[in-house]
Amino acid sequence: MRILLTISFSFAVSLSSINLVNAGSIDVLPGVALFDGTEKLDGKLAFLVEHDYTSMTNSEAAATIYELDLVKKEIKPITDCPYGQFIPARDGKTFAVVFLAKDASAGYGSDTNFFVYSENLGLSRTTNIECSPQDSFIADGCVFFQLEGYNFPSAGHYLTQSNKPTETKLVVYDVTNNQVRIADLPYSHYRNTASEPYSFKSFDGQYIFFRGRNAPIEGTVLVSSPLDSIDAEINDPKGEKAKILHTFSPLGSFSGMYELMQLSPDRRYALIRFLKPLLHRKYSKEDQGTAQTYYLVDVSTGKTRVLLEDRSVAATRTSVSQIWWVQAEHER
Repeated sequence: MRILLTISFSFAVSLSSINLVNAGSIDVLPGVALFDGTEKLDGKLAFLVEHDYTSMTNSEAAATIYELDLVKKEIKPITDCPYGQFIPARDGKTFAVVFLAKDASAGYGSDTNFFVYSENLGLSRTTNIECSPQDSFIADGCVFFQLEGYNFPSAGHYLTQSNKPTETKLVVYDVTNNQVRIADLPYSHYRNTASEPYSFKSFDGQYIFFRGRNAPIEGTVLVSSPLDSIDAEINDPKGEKAKILHTFSPLGSFSGMYELMQLSPDRRYALIRFLKPLLHRKYSKEDQGTAQTYYLVDVSTGKTRVLLEDRSVAATRTSVSQIWWVQAEHER
């Protein structure tokens, strides 16, 4: 049986894939354009789309998670979900969303609910945690939350930071067993495991980062260096060992911000996001909204082009999350 997901901007898409072959550029969703190139890209782009950013309530179908396969040139919806902070697993098999329950206007610290979808299990689950997480990530098929606060109602291994009575603990949600428990090992162990695939070390052992005032994640001059950004600042302050891959327009940095988001799964390309505030949203006068442009930079040659552009908030009621580059099935 075919299931149709009908989105609030009157765009319906079936769970069968939409073929994008032979497209120079195409609107994969209203306001979201994918630009084709000559590279043989691997993996998928995963992201969450909020259906109506003017709504002040949340629900189990307020958003949809999508994946765009860069090998097959196909886009498909994965599942409906609440709107909130989108957290994908590196393998693209598990997705989590930390969200406010119903009232989207609730204050800071009210996002204590989370939604999890597991492709391996073929199901989604929703539960809650004790307080708003300071950090959330997925590792080893489980979702981890770093909690910080006072007088937690449940037992746990607490740490005191800087002689202050703030309590910190790491809880893990076991998706398979539908159970929240205290993590067995320290935060650093699991965090390092989750972060390693997102490190900025390329396939040839070079480190990729921005140089300049807001280095290493933000800037306009993207470089490749045998030293990581910290070592380079100390041992190569003039950048003599670094190779400039691409210099983005400094004029863009006055109106927006260039960010190094991650490397591709094969570590041959850097994904750069340019965030630019819009003058207005078509359906909202309360805030400006933001346009996202994602650039693809070859870490060997420095060749740069636009990969994806998101201007959905300028013309629709939808809002697109950060784009994440995850692995495709054939790469696992």
